[in-house]
Amino acid sequence: MIVEYSGISYTDDFMAAKKLIDEEKETLYLHPDTKVILNAAFSNSALKQVYCTPKLAKIEERAFYGCKLLYEVILNRNLKYIGDHAFSECGMEKIIIPENVEYLGESAFSNCKHLKEIKLPKNLTEIQANCFDNCISLPSLEIPKNVKVIKECAFAGCKNLKYLDLRNVEVLENRVFAESGITVIDISNEMVNFDLKALENCAIKRINFYGTGKELFESEHLKELLDMCKGMIHIKLPTLEELVDSGMSYKEANDYLRNNP
Repeated sequence: MIVEYSGISYTDDFMAAKKLIDEEKETLYLHPDTKVILNAAFSNSALKQVYCTPKLAKIEERAFYGCKLLYEVILNRNLKYIGDHAFSECGMEKIIIPENVEYLGESAFSNCKHLKEIKLPKNLTEIQANCFDNCISLPSLEIPKNVKVIKECAFAGCKNLKYLDLRNVEVLENRVFAESGITVIDISNEMVNFDLKALENCAIKRINFYGTGKELFESEHLKELLDMCKGMIHIKLPTLEELVDSGMSYKEANDYLRNNP
């Protein structure tokens, strides 16, 4: 059984929003009991504003795909899942992803050409393939410290993106920054898999390596990167204060710096 509430069709218990009935509707307020927005429920609609209710836990694939007029999205604290292509080709300039989100899908915000500001949740561990592909207005982004994997083409085509701190990232996949405006990235010896095509056809000018020359040259994987990016890699030794902040004693920190020129 399907029921209607405020121009939207739902399953009979209001737990899942199915589709927009009122095609001229511009502002979306979900039923208070809604926990799921189903696949392609509001895709290619004329929505301009979306306000998620507290119980919403899941936005399925392509839920708002192609909502080019959508300029404001307020997500709720309990949201845990944003599906593939959920907001692809939308018109918003800013969005805050709640801290409880555990999965941010492939191409979730791809081709959001007006997107200028996004905040990612601290507990996110992976950035999926094509997640921000062709977000041409995005100038900067803070990568949470728990993100260990950035998958292929995640930032491809981000022409306005210039710098990213990737010191906690372990894996960069194929064409992550392809055709982007990225000029500077920070990496460290945490990096265990840096696909040599990650920087394909981008504007990279400098790679800051946080660690020691010894760590860089002893890693077979990082040596490949060193060979490919001759003249671009700059070794940035940690300061005494940074080492102490990381948990070393002053003696241990001094010994580290003395032994790693």
